[in-house]
Amino acid sequence: MYKILIIEDEEKIRDIIKESLCKWGFEAYAVNNFNNVFEEFVKVKPQLVLMDVNLPAFDGFYWCNKIRNVSKVPVIFLSSRSTNMDVIMAVNTGADDYITKPFSLDILMAKINAILRR
Repeated sequence: MYKILIIEDEEKIRDIIKESLCKWGFEAYAVNNFNNVFEEFVKVKPQLVLMDVNLPAFDGFYWCNKIRNVSKVPVIFLSSRSTNMDVIMAVNTGADDYITKPFSLDILMAKINAILRR
């Protein structure tokens, strides 16, 4: 069973994603303390990370950089920010994909499955 870490500060979105992942047979973990994102990553040891860009304390680009220093785990950004610069920043910090909100859960699951097949 694949473990997926959700780093999303919007509770409603986080809960919907977590519920959907569980229905698809994934083990889903959600970060609640956004000062300890890296510690949660190390503790959970996920096979994939779903991360928002706009987070309290530090943004998703910062956390993606920290994760990339120790791991090659796939990272998919989920964000309402949709400028080319945001996508470029995500890719440059090590993201594997960038999905803009609002998004289809079916497309998210297809992308997760495609990345995990590799």
